[in-house]
Amino acid sequence: MKHLLPRDRARRSLNGRPDDGGSGQMRDRSRIAVAIVMALYVVWAAAFIRVSSVSMPDGTRAYCLFDDAMISMRYAENVVRGRGPVWNEGERVEGYTNPLMVAVMAAFLLVLPKAWAVLGIQLLGIALMLGTALLCLRIYDRISHPPLRAPPWLVMAAVLAIYTLSFWSLLGMETGLIALLTACAAATAVSRDDTDRRIGLIAWLTGLLYLCRPDALLIGLTLGAPLVLSTTSRRFRSASRLLLPCITIAAAHLAFRLAYYGELLPNTFTLKLADVPLRVRLHDGGVFLGPFLEGIIPLVGLALYGMAHTPSRSRLMLAAPMAGLVLYQWYVGGEPWAYWRIMGPALPLMAALACDGATLLAARALPTPTQVRVTALVIAAMAWAMAIHNKPFLTEALLLTPFQEAVLNRDRVLAGYALREVTGPAATVAVVGAGAIPFYAERRGVDMLGKCDRDIARLKPDLSGSVSWYGMTTIPGHNKYDLYRSIVERKPTYVETPRWGRQDLTAWVRQRYVQVTYNGARLWLLRGSPDVRWEMLRGPSGAVMGE
Repeated sequence: MKHLLPRDRARRSLNGRPDDGGSGQMRDRSRIAVAIVMALYVVWAAAFIRVSSVSMPDGTRAYCLFDDAMISMRYAENVVRGRGPVWNEGERVEGYTNPLMVAVMAAFLLVLPKAWAVLGIQLLGIALMLGTALLCLRIYDRISHPPLRAPPWLVMAAVLAIYTLSFWSLLGMETGLIALLTACAAATAVSRDDTDRRIGLIAWLTGLLYLCRPDALLIGLTLGAPLVLSTTSRRFRSASRLLLPCITIAAAHLAFRLAYYGELLPNTFTLKLADVPLRVRLHDGGVFLGPFLEGIIPLVGLALYGMAHTPSRSRLMLAAPMAGLVLYQWYVGGEPWAYWRIMGPALPLMAALACDGATLLAARALPTPTQVRVTALVIAAMAWAMAIHNKPFLTEALLLTPFQEAVLNRDRVLAGYALREVTGPAATVAVVGAGAIPFYAERRGVDMLGKCDRDIARLKPDLSGSVSWYGMTTIPGHNKYDLYRSIVERKPTYVETPRWGRQDLTAWVRQRYVQVTYNGARLWLLRGSPDVRWEMLRGPSGAVMGE
């Protein structure tokens, strides 16, 4: 009797007959296992959210997102209060690039108190992660070959084990929403539906991706383009079907921007890219991407094995978004945070491809590939791949050490609440983190790094290396500043820090500001300012505490 080739073994059941998908009892066990994985993730995510929260002096707990997400929350709050999508009332500066996420935040703020709305966004992050994992399970089911498949719970676990994606999703960034829409578009792309229908649905999903963040447009286009190319006799019509909804949504958004903000591009584009030479961006992008590419070698290796073993358009489509996003990240010069925000939404697709490749590799490697043996090898391979990817974040992911943002959250939330109590409504706050402090203080802001300040965003970037980490020359979004303008000329009531990059105004600030501690927050407050409630800061002797 001839031995089955590895590919044939992977496509047949152990008795040689095609498998019908298993008994009802096995399906029930599979559903229970998936439910257990989801429940374990919810427990871990709840613990993560607690770590990111802040214990307040009065015994209550305050919640906080990543600071950029808190900027979006401030825009959303101003929308709800009838001030329009602005950071400061009356100042029309587009300091956000995620209008769909701002709209979602506004919906939460409409029905919940602001502190609970923040928690609501974090809980939404859990739902987005679970939805993404379920869609990736559907994708895996479409590209894999029965009967020897990775168990569904393992595919779910692989997606939910992507720590960096959970990091952004649970801290309120648009990354989780982009990941869900990406998985939805990918599931549509590899489905068996009519090609025109798939292209049409992907087109509208691409429009939503654009509203999440303009660069996410790449994801939809890389998923839709192969389908357009497959319609050899009607490519123009198919291309129109793909592009028309995207162009319509982008044009409507551009018209709004021109009418409301008076600009062709968002302020963040000017801040991060204007006047930064291409050679600097390519250097920094390469330096930034190095650790990421090193960390996904096992995932990519397993995915490539599956693509080589069983070539298909579906597998190529699933890999395309990651390739496009890596090239984009290289072009723009990296990010301030090595948590792979741009590439994160494509990682679940790579996890699904890696599960498929690991299963095919195990079936080929084993002399007699039973389901139990194949599953054991796939578990080992995926555990290794995810451990390599998560290695830089292991203690954070295990909640053994707080992540840096949790420490910053504590300081900024305490400062925001304290400023709301000890300053009047006319006070101004100068910040380098333009999210949590202005949001909780409810005071007019001075954005020292220019995300919400058009004049700062148009300055020449500091390329001296003074604002640099990870071995990069400069840091996008953090390399334009003028502390003399922000502090000396404007004399804000509160200053978060007197130093940034090459500028140090500590001596000047110490002469004109007093540092006080109130309810655990250390505050630089303008001496003699009528916008400070000094009576709340006086000790038993009548002197201002800290003076």
